[in-house]
Amino acid sequence: MTSKSSARTAAVTALLPALTAGVLTVAPAGVAAAADSTVRVSTSPTAVLDATGTSWAASAGFTGGTTGGSATSGLEISGTTDDALYRTERYGMTQFSRPVANGTYDVTLKMAENYWAAAGKRVFDVSAEGKPVLTGVDIYAAVGKNTKYDRTVRVTVGDGTLNLGFVARANYAKVSAIRITPVPTTTVAPTTATTTTPTTSGTASPRRNADNTGVPAGTVLRRYDGNLTITTPGAVYDSLDIHGFVVVKAPNVKITRSIVRGGVGTYSRGLITNTTSTATGLVVEDSDIFPAYPSVWLDGVKGANFTLRRVDVRGTVDNVKVHGPNVVIEDSYLHDSKYYASDPHQGGGETHNDGVQVLGGHNLRIRNNTITGAHNAALQVTQDFSATTDLQFTGNYVDGGGCTVNMAHKKLTYMNGITVSGNRFGRNTRYYDCAIIATRGTTYTATNNVWDATGTAVRLRDGG
Repeated sequence: MTSKSSARTAAVTALLPALTAGVLTVAPAGVAAAADSTVRVSTSPTAVLDATGTSWAASAGFTGGTTGGSATSGLEISGTTDDALYRTERYGMTQFSRPVANGTYDVTLKMAENYWAAAGKRVFDVSAEGKPVLTGVDIYAAVGKNTKYDRTVRVTVGDGTLNLGFVARANYAKVSAIRITPVPTTTVAPTTATTTTPTTSGTASPRRNADNTGVPAGTVLRRYDGNLTITTPGAVYDSLDIHGFVVVKAPNVKITRSIVRGGVGTYSRGLITNTTSTATGLVVEDSDIFPAYPSVWLDGVKGANFTLRRVDVRGTVDNVKVHGPNVVIEDSYLHDSKYYASDPHQGGGETHNDGVQVLGGHNLRIRNNTITGAHNAALQVTQDFSATTDLQFTGNYVDGGGCTVNMAHKKLTYMNGITVSGNRFGRNTRYYDCAIIATRGTTYTATNNVWDATGTAVRLRDGG
């Protein structure tokens, strides 16, 4: 997997204190930030400092249960630099209460399974203000032993006290620390989207790589813990480090200058998913999309009705999976997809990794990208979900796969309306010099496609 430059890495890992509110934008210059009113409670007998130097108060507010572990034990916790927070625990408690002002809060339960080494040994439910919010929590099943596991829920308090309830199904409920973050009551208007003029189709742009895609150097990110489901039309999310999945359910959403890491995959999904038919106009720009927990279940971006611009997607089975209309992927770096020898989607056979897999749709524009490192194809076009037509694949640098561009009309009697033009091809295919292959039921236009090393025209192969 290609690493970022040191400058980029330093820029995107210099994080401000965590925020988990809705639409997030940078405050204008000269506007003072509000005082940090987040409540942080550890399960240690004494206060604990996290990696940013922020203090988490000594254990308080629990009803019943026992405190275990030691913040200074030296136990290594995977997935975090805040090992001390996860080394202690409160287990067997039935409730946690904290006086707070009435309002809405994002409550993060910070957990790690430091005792059991098998799934099903510790399972519990969590309620907030008397309503179920987490069911069947099994930390080991989710992430394994001695590994950070955070869950964030949104809670509205109307009686002056935040109340959490814990019910054990197997062994004891447990938690390592609790963060309570007020959600602003004022509505933040979405910022005006920046207009970007698309590069002319068929004319190769500067080769895309880790230095000219993804989060720009110098961007300071704010951490967001938990899954983010977006239901506000026109919402803009800027400069976030999202430790969870993103699901878009509203139109005209924009995500920019952010990292999306996803969570633990238990079924087929994207780190960003946009499959709601009314959620049109999604734009993701200048962002990094890669899994914190690589899995055979995870793709990068999945769905329809979206534009990806200057994004860096890596480490998933498919970098992008399209199964609907109105998709633009431009000036982006799609690379190093994750291969697995056994994939349940393939009946236990090997994964069919693709840079972009198109399962159906129309008005599809894939232009001026670098797409490399997929085991199956840089572009795989089929009709598993619906007819595929009006697809333009232009001005890209592509390499790898069995054949780098693979078009198959499968499930329907024919496929047409596809243009493959002005692309440059590397020669690292598993089948000798297989740049473009198409089934006989596929009608397509292919012009000015050349080998990158020589400038000579590539061969078009008959896929039967």
